[in-house]
Amino acid sequence: MQAWNNNRVEEEEEEEEEEEEEEEEEEEEEEEEEEEEESREHVEICYKCSLEHI
Repeated sequence: MQAWNNNRVEEEEEEEEEEEEEEEEEEEEEEEEEEEEESREHVEICYKCSLEHI
């Protein structure tokens, strides 16, 4: 019985770790997307500005 309880606790801990890893990966992906969007916006602004000064 004790071994079963230990296995269950280990399984729950592993599931929690996996969920945390998935959340971290999602956060990293969101940050990358935000950085890409900011970069695109910056390029657009630079392009528009360069057109105005030609």
